[in-house]
Order: sequence, then C-alpha cells, then structure tokens
Amino acid sequence: SAGERINAWYASWSSDRMQLWALCWAASVVLAGALAAAPSAVDPLAEQVDHHHAKVEHHDAPGEHHHEKGDHSHDKVGDRAHYVHHAEHHAHDKITTDHKVEISKIEERLAKLVHRALTIDEKLDDRHSPERVKRAGSLEHHIEAAEGGNKCGRKDFFQCGGADPQCVNNLLVCDHQKDCRNGHDEEHCDVPIHAGDHFVGDKVFDYCTKRKPEHMTVNIISVNAEKFFPGFPKIRASIEMNYDHHNEEGHVTLWSKGAYSFARDRFVLAPPEADRLGFVGQFDGSDFDTFIGTIRHESTTAICAKFIFHRQK
Repeated sequence: SAGERINAWYASWSSDRMQLWALCWAASVVLAGALAAAPSAVDPLAEQVDHHHAKVEHHDAPGEHHHEKGDHSHDKVGDRAHYVHHAEHHAHDKITTDHKVEISKIEERLAKLVHRALTIDEKLDDRHSPERVKRAGSLEHHIEAAEGGNKCGRKDFFQCGGADPQCVNNLLVCDHQKDCRNGHDEEHCDVPIHAGDHFVGDKVFDYCTKRKPEHMTVNIISVNAEKFFPGFPKIRASIEMNYDHHNEEGHVTLWSKGAYSFARDRFVLAPPEADRLGFVGQFDGSDFDTFIGTIRHESTTAICAKFIFHRQK
C-alpha cells in the first residue's frame, strides 16, 4: 500500500543515519588505536645497554685480576657504551619520525572520513527536510487515490492504517477518544487553516459559475471548534473574485459558512447564492499550503468547476 511505501522510505532514512554514526565511530577507533600503539624506541636498545652493563659488572667480580687490566677494560666498556648510546639516539629519532609519518597518514585518512560523514549527514538532512516529507505525503495521497481510496469502501469511514488495518466512522476522528487500535484517529488534529489565511486559486475549468472568473481568493475569517463536536471545526470564509464575462466587469465578495473535516482533510462551504453552488477545499493530508477547490451542485454534489489554490504568505 502507499502507507507501507512511505514507511519503507523512513526506515531507509533511519538505516542510513545509523551507518553514518557507525562510520564516525570507526574513524575515532582507528585514530585512538594508532595513538595508543606508539612504539617504544628505547626497549630494544635498552636491552643492549643492560647487556653491556652486565658485562661490566661481570668484569668487576674477579677482583685483583680485573684491576690488573682495569684501565684497558674500562676504555673498551666506555667506547662500547658510547656506541650504544649513539645508536640508541639515532634509532629513537628514526622510530619517532616513522611514528609521526604514520600518525600523519591516519589523520589524513580520518579527515577524509569526517568529510565523507558530513557529506552523508547533509544528504540525509536533505532527504528528511520538511519539503521532502511533504512531497512524500502528497505522493502517498495520490497513490492511495489511484489504488481505489482508503480501502474502507465508504467515504464516511476513516482508515486507521498500519499493519492492522481498521475503519472507523468519520465522526469519531479527532473527538479526543482513541477509536483506532493504533490511535491514528487522534494523531493529526491540528486545524491547518486559521483566521486570516488567504488562498488564491487559478482556474482549471468552469462549466457552471455565472461570472466565469480566471482567479478567485478564499479568505478564512474564523475557525472555531465546538467542545461537543471537535472533529468538525466551524469555519466562516469569504470568496472574492474579479470577473469580465459577457461584457460585464466587476468585483464580488461572497460570504459563506461551513466546517473542516479532519477525517477527510477538507473543508466545505455552503452555497452563498441562489444558484446553490457549494465549495469544497480538498487538501492532500500532507501539503496544507495547497488545495484543490471544486464547485459543486448542492443537490447532486457533481463537480462543475475546479481551481488550484495556494496559500499566500
């Protein structure tokens, strides 16, 4: 279903985010390991020095025999110790230099890993941006419509969705009582339109209005939710338009009342004139800055005009 496709998209995003942090963790482990593995430049040579010292102590043991060759023996030991010290110094410098080169390479590699991680993080943020999520929700709505609706079989029922599908009456949505087993009927209960909102619509077709406007504006005057009927907030609105039809030009403002339905993500305005043409503003459930406005005959609900509206900011 469309919902399962969107859920799979979110799961993919979460998986990518976990891979990013795993990459950063691995990079930190590599650097920490390199720093902890600094080789000792003294130990091998220290053994040689200790060995020579042992020999010196051994020569001291015989007593008088050693003193007979004392000066000559001490000269050899001194030369040998000097050689060992000189070799130790150069070896230490070489090992220290090699270690610095190794650390430099690791730091360079770590910098590349950090750059890669930041690039991935930026891409993940782009994927989870509000605009992208809004488009994903709109896509879900269109897919659901193409697949035959919400699978409830009736327009006056709401699909709870999820792994355990369930349908509840529209009257039960956003009534402050969880009727869906998963609680989905109480999850999105903020009215997306407010007093002072303005939406400008462009004509798609018009077969029935007497003025045939190219554009019209819907102005939201007030939105009030009744405590005893919270799922259908009351709306007062005006519809303004300029027209030029059959040599008649002018501007008109029509006043109307209606209600918003959380279950269907739309608002309905009663016919403001004697022609009994009502108005329906249908959101897609994700993008609440755009809606499809249709004009319908009250008696049959047949659509006879259509406009695409966008919120004016």
